[in-house]
Amino acid sequence: MGQPGWLFAAALTGCKVTEKNISGLSVAPKPMVRRISFNVKVTDHKEVESVKGGLLNVATALNLSTGKPVPASIGETDIPIERSADAFTGSVLVFSLFKSKDDVPGKADKDLRLTISYADGSDKTVELNISDQLDDEEDIAGGDVNVDIDVAPNGIRLEVSIIEWVNGKGPDIPVRK
Repeated sequence: MGQPGWLFAAALTGCKVTEKNISGLSVAPKPMVRRISFNVKVTDHKEVESVKGGLLNVATALNLSTGKPVPASIGETDIPIERSADAFTGSVLVFSLFKSKDDVPGKADKDLRLTISYADGSDKTVELNISDQLDDEEDIAGGDVNVDIDVAPNGIRLEVSIIEWVNGKGPDIPVRK
């Protein structure tokens, strides 16, 4: 599955427009996707050739009237990961991840899969859960997520941090009749 681009939505809770009372209306759009950035550090005695990633349990569609993910749309997406200095980094845009508590047909047990390829030709695949560590309120719209993963010979350390979406000053978007 491919990634959605940046998608923003805005709504008015109510509005009354009459001919005698003409006024300008504006709305503040909010993002309907979130960016999840991955920083993978492999501290192993073997030389690492590459890291490939996949994000599972991804909502590939949203109900635009509610902003909630459509359960029948579960899918997965590749994470483009590149080497940068002493780590491997990549990011994806997604609507949402289904959590382990969600009853969605076809949902995988884990939602992040990393395959580490070593210079000696061997591979190591690790699967992790990150969805349960995401805040429920930030899961649908806005907020970037940084996922730091340290893969060591004696185990894996995972840290997930959420960066909230902050409304800033920008141009108003006029609402036309």
